Amino acid sequence: MTADASVLINYQGQSWCVHCADVRKMRDRPWVAFPSPGLMSEDGRDDPVQALFDCYEMTPKKRILVARAKVEIQRAWDLWSGDKTNEVTSMFEFYFWLGRYRPYFLTFRHKGDRWQTIHAWLIQHTHRATITTQAKAGQ
Repeated sequence: MTADASVLINYQGQSWCVHCADVRKMRDRPWVAFPSPGLMSEDGRDDPVQALFDCYEMTPKKRILVARAKVEIQRAWDLWSGDKTNEVTSMFEFYFWLGRYRPYFLTFRHKGDRWQTIHAWLIQHTHRATITTQAKAGQ
């Protein structure tokens, strides 16, 4: 498991996201059907061949429910190690980070602009966290 609670399996020396990879079992041993989205790679290398098998380049085999996406995205925001000093800029960077490293979280059904939906969720979450922190400090 990674820091943001993504469930991973190792197959052929690589980590795969269980939520978006086409993971199958044979004799109780997991394997990944190719081609499959869900390859986890945060090393920053631009490998055009690897991009063919990455979540970023392929459509997911299933969607996440909206309520579950909201919870997972807010949890990922709390655990994200990026710079959060400028709220809008950092949230926009986080949105692109999600698209690159946690694309399954962006597969929820939506109307309109997905960025606006996620931005609203993050603002709501940070506002709620601020109120909770202030309430605890006031006690």
